[in-house]
Amino acid sequence: MAPMKEGTNSMRIDIYDSFSDSDPYRKALKAQCAALEIPLDVGAPQARTPATLTVVFASRASRWTNAQEHALQQLVGASALVLPVIETGPDAIYLPQAIGKINAFKKHDTGTAWADSLVDETLSMAWLYRRARKVFISYRRIDSAPLANQIFGRFNELGYEVFLDDATIERGVDFQQELKWWLNDADLLLALCSPRLTDSKWCAEELTFAQSHSIGIAALEWPPQLYDPKNAVAFAGKTCWPKQVLVDLTMDDQRMKLGWGDFAGVDADAPGADPKLEDRELTPEALERLVGFCARNRAASIRSRLNDLLPLVRDTLHKQGAENINQTFGDLTFADEKGEAVLRARAALPSPSGAPLPSLR
Repeated sequence: MAPMKEGTNSMRIDIYDSFSDSDPYRKALKAQCAALEIPLDVGAPQARTPATLTVVFASRASRWTNAQEHALQQLVGASALVLPVIETGPDAIYLPQAIGKINAFKKHDTGTAWADSLVDETLSMAWLYRRARKVFISYRRIDSAPLANQIFGRFNELGYEVFLDDATIERGVDFQQELKWWLNDADLLLALCSPRLTDSKWCAEELTFAQSHSIGIAALEWPPQLYDPKNAVAFAGKTCWPKQVLVDLTMDDQRMKLGWGDFAGVDADAPGADPKLEDRELTPEALERLVGFCARNRAASIRSRLNDLLPLVRDTLHKQGAENINQTFGDLTFADEKGEAVLRARAALPSPSGAPLPSLR
C-alpha cells in the first residue's frame, strides 16, 4: 500500500506534559507511525479542533494552569479522546482536575516497556478502533510450558486476551474449531520457537493457518547456540538442533532473540552442561522486552492485515453499488447506491474460504 498523504487524514496527537518526561513516548510513537506509514502530527496542544487523541502526562512535579484546566474540561465536555499517563495508581492525584476521573495508563505496569505499550494504547484508541488486544500463543508443551504459562499470566495482567490451549478452550467443545475461530480474530500469533516447535502437527497447522489468513507472526527465538554444532549446552539432552524454518520466514523486526541469561536461573556466562531450558521461565527483564516486542508487532500485524483485506472490501462494496469509494486513514469511505449517505467501513466481511474475517473496530 502506498503511504497515505499528509493533511486532514493524519493522526493528530496533542501532548500535555507538565514537568513529566514524554520524550521516550514521542520517539517510539514517531518510529511506529513511520514504520506503519501513518501520517502523524504530534506535539503541544493547538488552539483548533480537538486532536485525534490528547495524551496528558502527570507526575509529582506537574503544575497545571487555569488555561490548561479549562482546555481539558472542554475536551471532556465534548467527549474527545483523552488519555492520562501516570507512573502508578496513587499518582492520579497529580492529574488536572478536569480529567481526574478518566482511567489512566500506568507506566509502572509495563516497566521499561512502557513507551512501546503506550504507543500501542495510543494506536488502539486513535487509529485501530480495537481496544481488545488478542494474542495467540503457539508452543510445544514439552519444550516451553512454564514459559508459556508465565507469558499467559503476565499478558492477562496487562489486559490482553491471550489464547493458551490448556487455559482458554473449555472442556467439551470442538478443540480445532474453537482454536481456529480464536486464531482468526487474533491480532498476533506469538510463536515460542523452541527447538521442537515445528515437530508438532498442531503447531504447524496453527502457523500455516496464520500465514494463509494474513495474521501477523512474532517469533520468540531460542539461543542461536542451540543450532551450532560446536555448542556444548544441552537442551532436552541434545546440544545441536536443526534450525527453525519459521525463524527464516520472518523479518528481523518480527523476531526477539533470547540469550542464555534471559532464562531465569541460567548464568549467561556459564550456562552449564544442562540448564534445563525446557523447565525455565523468562527473567523479569526478558519478559518486559517481550511485552514491548508484542506491543510493536501487534499494530504492524493489524496494519498488514488491513492492507490485504481492504482491496477485498473495496471490490465487494463496488459490486453492491457503492459509489465514491475512497481510502481515508486506514478506513474506506463510500456512499450508498443512492448516493445519499457517506458511510465508513473496516474489514468485517466473509473471507473467500467462508470463515468470517475479524471486525477491526
